Amino acid sequence: MISKIEVATTATLVSAAKERTWLMLQNQSDTPIFLSFDGTASVTIDSGGSPGIRLAPWETITTDDSAGRFTGNNLPIYAIHGGTGTKVVALHEA
Repeated sequence: MISKIEVATTATLVSAAKERTWLMLQNQSDTPIFLSFDGTASVTIDSGGSPGIRLAPWETITTDDSAGRFTGNNLPIYAIHGGTGTKVVALHEA
């Protein structure tokens, strides 16, 4: 199932800690969104002290663990943006 998560200008939990075999994230907004895959909620935008991984507007990233080699793939994912209001990230994971 695809979920749409509203991301705020403060760190927002996108996905709780769980084992994942694959993950797809899409920024469905006009503003870059910054992601933290290490379980920390201290993710910031570019100008902050802990900049996240930048996901450009309408960019999609995917990852899979089909070979079972990923470690630490069960950490929570957080996101933040530097615009106004909330922005949407689409999440599909299994």
